[in-house]
Amino acid sequence: MDLGFTLQARCLESIARGLVPPDQCVVPVPPDIDAKVAHAYVALANRDLAEDQGLHGS
Repeated sequence: MDLGFTLQARCLESIARGLVPPDQCVVPVPPDIDAKVAHAYVALANRDLAEDQGLHGS
């Protein structure tokens, strides 16, 4: 994940400095990837919540 954040930060830095036009760095997330990531995040959050509440058996 750190590499992804680094790439995003460097891209935004280039845009902010005027080195790259914004339209060259904007890439929409495909809906299927967006949905998969969202579902995985919610599942992980629910698991962590259950563990915090002592409801998840280990």
